[in-house]
Amino acid sequence: KKSHPGEPVGVIARVTGQLWSTLTDEEKAVYQGRAAEERERVAQEIAKCNLDAIHLGGSGDSVAKDPLALEIPLARLKKIVKLDPEVKGVSREAMLLLGKAAELVTAKLGVEAVKVASLQNRRKLLPDDVAQICQTREKFLFLKDDVKDLLKEQHLEKKAAAASKAAAAAEATAAESSNSKPLTAYFGVKS
Repeated sequence: KKSHPGEPVGVIARVTGQLWSTLTDEEKAVYQGRAAEERERVAQEIAKCNLDAIHLGGSGDSVAKDPLALEIPLARLKKIVKLDPEVKGVSREAMLLLGKAAELVTAKLGVEAVKVASLQNRRKLLPDDVAQICQTREKFLFLKDDVKDLLKEQHLEKKAAAASKAAAAAEATAAESSNSKPLTAYFGVKS
């Protein structure tokens, strides 16, 4: 990064790959050993996060079966990640970490939304609850703009649906009125 300031991730990855190919097998073994240790550490942290998720109200089934099991479909998450034009490929470990992070954020956001709804004596969660959390809770402020945009889109979609429904109803009444006879036609009066 120091030799290529401001360059996109793809350029830095290409340069890193070129540097990797110039290393000897002994030098590569050192880094591969570090990577194995890091994978083990990450797997332990994910297992710990699963235990924390149980305390948040999640199910403990995934901990008993596989500490790396995800509730979020990995293929769907991979599609979302690949929407970024700079991302060419993502390792399995990175996808697992992204999935676990997304699950934990979603679980905590859900717990906070339940708290907001219960403060307002409701059992039903509303999109506005999530928006309020993202605007007021410090740990969710990074979602503020995205949630605000999503709520605007939903509001515009509702307005558009209502407008199209009203237009369809107006068309139907116009069609009915064009097929009907004037009131005087029933009395034999010619106009």
